[in-house]
Amino acid sequence: MKNELNFLNNLNGSWKKGFVFGELLFICSGPDYGYPALKLDAKGLKIYGMVFHSKDLESNIKKIDEFEGDNYKSCLLYTSDA
Repeated sequence: MKNELNFLNNLNGSWKKGFVFGELLFICSGPDYGYPALKLDAKGLKIYGMVFHSKDLESNIKKIDEFEGDNYKSCLLYTSDA
């Protein structure tokens, strides 16, 4: 099982409550079965969560993408504080 928290613990940063707009989906088949997925959509629902803020993210984006796997697509997005 993936453990994002341990991976991100190696980066300098902090967690903050926030939200984005979109649709929360659950993967129903394949190697990522059971994991949640987020489809971003400015006209979607407000989805609350914890957002990791770090200056180290940009320099580690390739490692993060490899860790997440083929179904993961990294993107730049703006969040709002909850």
